[in-house]
Amino acid sequence: KDRKTPVGPLSVPEHYTREKLQKVYPTYSWEAIQQILFDTWNSPKSDYSPHVEWKEAATTSTYFNAHETGFRFIKNQASWPPPENRFVIFVFGGSTTLGSGVPDEETIPSYMQEIASTTLGKKKPISVYNFGQGAYYSVQERIYFEELLLDGFIPDAIVFIDGMNEFSPGFGLATGRDSDITRALKGVGRQRTAWDRLRYYYRDFYYHIPLVRLANSISLRLT
Repeated sequence: KDRKTPVGPLSVPEHYTREKLQKVYPTYSWEAIQQILFDTWNSPKSDYSPHVEWKEAATTSTYFNAHETGFRFIKNQASWPPPENRFVIFVFGGSTTLGSGVPDEETIPSYMQEIASTTLGKKKPISVYNFGQGAYYSVQERIYFEELLLDGFIPDAIVFIDGMNEFSPGFGLATGRDSDITRALKGVGRQRTAWDRLRYYYRDFYYHIPLVRLANSISLRLT
């Protein structure tokens, strides 16, 4: 019975046993764990949004709450629009940033605000906004950020947390084409020997990394 306890309309997969889940959520009761899973996986709703396809809709529940602008609440969430007397940080990313599977106050942006306020917030209060969205990748995040800028919401700092979603061809906007990094990784796999793969990695894959491309672009402009 405990190996497949219903969580809303879904059920915990067979390999996520009650015992394993209680190890992951040691401070929560079994009832609270089920509610967390329901709220963060089944409860959130998305609204259609031009250019980025979807954004989190306004949601209210025990463990998952989102503002109509699209950001998920964190611990000690600041008001919206962002107060002018604070150092404002926008955080963008996919479901890891959004915090699928954890309560509002246990997301990365929430801990970011807590730590930054302790170490850097003595001169000016720090307010973090969690704009993470399920399944987002960097192109959608950039567009989302640009839309906020056009609406007049200008933060003091921006953080982009990306990784796995960048490797999925056509992920998010469904372009039907591989991203630069995906093409580079496939190129590594097509090399015949370990030496060829290593050489390809450093020669081609390395130059596809956005940070390297930016550095090269700046270098060319300065020469």
